[in-house]
Amino acid sequence: MTRDKLSQMYLMATMRVHSVTTWLYEALHDLDGDPLEDPEAVRDMIAEYKRQVIEEISLAQASVQEFIDAGGHKSR
Repeated sequence: MTRDKLSQMYLMATMRVHSVTTWLYEALHDLDGDPLEDPEAVRDMIAEYKRQVIEEISLAQASVQEFIDAGGHKSR
């Protein structure tokens, strides 16, 4: 993996985190823009948000490990 590809993987992961963050904000409001007041619904949405964010940050971690394993890492 090249440094450019590693950077692209970071971009992909962080853009997905941004997207799911936007989804959460919108999902926490009803169609009129009022905030949801159901604790269980909010808890479920937050659980799904966490799952998706963890998946994306895991992608970033796996990408850097692949980069290192391919000999792309140089000490500074």
